[in-house]
Amino acid sequence: MNDNTTDLEKMTKSKLYKVAGTCAQFVTQLAHHRAMNSFRKNGITIKCPFWITIFNNSIDMAVLNWLHLFGSDSDELHWKKNVCEVDSFRGQLLGHIAMSQEDWENYWNETKGYRDKTVAHIDSVPHVHVPDMSVAIKAADFYYQWIFEVIKRDYPNVSFDYWPVDLNDYLKLKIQAVKELLEKIGFDAALVDTN
Repeated sequence: MNDNTTDLEKMTKSKLYKVAGTCAQFVTQLAHHRAMNSFRKNGITIKCPFWITIFNNSIDMAVLNWLHLFGSDSDELHWKKNVCEVDSFRGQLLGHIAMSQEDWENYWNETKGYRDKTVAHIDSVPHVHVPDMSVAIKAADFYYQWIFEVIKRDYPNVSFDYWPVDLNDYLKLKIQAVKELLEKIGFDAALVDTN
């Protein structure tokens, strides 16, 4: 791409919405998983098949959404397809998540490996290791914040008032809302003490 290409030329308004929406959907699914997981402590686990499915699907969908943003370079929502200055963005991303390129690649491989072995393809593995999504949330928030900078600069009349400002705060709010809902509907009845 030539030096005169702008982010606006790479990203249409509908694509901006799609990337932002995928970032928010990633956080929503992660919040569902974390809220349910907060009930699982000290040998307490989920016993109801319905809730086990919801619990597992929420982390699977979170990983899938995150990998749309950071997984395959060919994915239309992948940051490399939507950023003109790839090296600059990468450097800023790594600074934001406080990781080296090598650490990022290891994390990416772990997360993609989870998707490949347990979500997209079902491999027979003795133990499923769910990746720690704390790095993923930082990376998604960075990409999300970048989207808003592009919107402010290139689409000054577009209002995103109904979108969250910060994905970390949004995650906390969603976790709390889901926990309150789970308490209200008696989620604890779906739990069993395995001690």
